[in-house]
This record gives sequence, structure tokens and C-alpha cells, in this order.
Amino acid sequence: METINTDILDKVLSKKELRNLDRDIAKKILRKDFPYKKYKDAKKKSFNPRSSETKALIKELRRQLRTVHGVFYNDTLTEKKKMKVLEELPSTKVLKDVLSMHVSTKERIHEAPFLYKQIQDHYDGYNTICDIGCGYNPLFFVDDTFGTNIEDIYFTDIGDDDITFLSNIYDAYGESYIGKARNMINEEHQEEVYNDIQKYDVCFCFKLFDSLEYLERGITAKILPRLLTLMKKGVIASFSKRTVSGKNFIETERYWFKDILDSEEISYEVIETKNEEYFLIS
Repeated sequence: METINTDILDKVLSKKELRNLDRDIAKKILRKDFPYKKYKDAKKKSFNPRSSETKALIKELRRQLRTVHGVFYNDTLTEKKKMKVLEELPSTKVLKDVLSMHVSTKERIHEAPFLYKQIQDHYDGYNTICDIGCGYNPLFFVDDTFGTNIEDIYFTDIGDDDITFLSNIYDAYGESYIGKARNMINEEHQEEVYNDIQKYDVCFCFKLFDSLEYLERGITAKILPRLLTLMKKGVIASFSKRTVSGKNFIETERYWFKDILDSEEISYEVIETKNEEYFLIS
């Protein structure tokens, strides 16, 4: 598959705010959204890093990645702040502060006790979970503040730094749950995740499938049935009711996702909160 020049991509991703963006995802974003002629220029085998043309190209590539960067990675804490958090743990207040620093968990924080009780009731309880594309969501299971005590958690996201941060928080609470940096667009990573999560009770895929479909149309129809065969009880998929900026509501009812469920004759129930729609799939 034709791809962007490695040296150019290295330069593009050297910026601090893009450093943790998965390379495969960066290439897919640029292949999908960057103007074709510019993308052809970015694939050249040789280039002069000091030329004005190359500098302008790298600047444009960075701008394009920043436009959609937040959909796939949300690095909300500096390393200095993360160290301070770890020094102050265990602390319910600090835990809530961290949850409030990530867009998705900030949206869920006030609804979490009600939300997770509904999910628990639907599946007649669960003791083990996996959380794919987790963000900071695993922090809801650190203690019983949100009524979400469980026995085991496996969590993945695309950023090594955040996975390490979450693991360090669990260590501060005396828990050794498994977290791995994995990109579900990558087929090798998919297989690794599938091997790791067999026989867990439920799998959370919060705001995951919209992001995956953006990068690879039709990938949900491949991943979701596989996850369902591995779970003892089911998969919970959520979709944001707002645009990435958070300023506008999304009016679509995700018919494409319902079509996948109906075509596979998969049963589900839908519950809603202020910001998200959740499919409780069995």
C-alpha cells in the first residue's frame, strides 16, 4: 500500500501535541482527508527538509491532523501533572479531578452511578470487563465511589502514555489490572486483543465505532460480532450525541449501526444519557 514518506511523517509527528498519535492512524487520516496532490507530494522518496515547499507541506499535514486529532487521542495531562496526581493518590477527590480532565469521562462523571447500575441490571451483574478505546474510563472502576466495583479489568487505547498513567493509578490503589496500547485498525493488534479478552463478562466500546468507521468503512461489522463471541454476557457500545467540538447535537440515529445488529439478528437495548446513546448488546 502506498504511504507517506517516513521522514516526512517523523517530522510531522515530532510536534508535542501529535507525538502520541498512532502512526497508522495518522497515515489513514492523511490518506483519507488530505488533498490528493499534496498527499502525492508527501509520498516522495526524497525531499529537502530545509526547502520552503517541504516546510509548508509539513505545516499543512500537521494542521490536518490537528483537525481530527481529538477524535482518536486526548492527552489531557502533562507529565508533570501526572506525577503530581500519582503522588496524591489514593484520593477520591483527585480521582474525580482526573476524570474531569478528559472530555468523555467529564461528560459521564455525574451520570456514572446511574449509568453503570443500568448496565449491571441489564446483564444481571458482571464481575470482569474489558474496555477498548478506553480513554480515562477505567478510572470509574478504581474504587466503589461510583458503585462500580469489579474483579478484573482489561483496557486498551492507542496512547502508550495514557495506558501507563492509568496502570500507575491502579498500582497506587493496590490493583494490577492489565492495560495495553493497541490500535484496533491494526489487524495484528486486533488479534492480540481478541486473544487477551476471552471469557470476560462484558466489553465497553464507548465512542469507539464512529472513530473506527471514520478511518475504515465497514470495520465495525467485522469487529463487533467477534467481540460478542468472546464475551460471556455482551458488548456495550456508545455514540456521542454531540459533534467532536461539543457545540452541536448529532441528529442521526446511527441507522448504519442498527443495520449491522439487525442483519446479524443481535438483540440489544438502547439507553440514553444527556451526551451519549448506549447500545446494550447481548
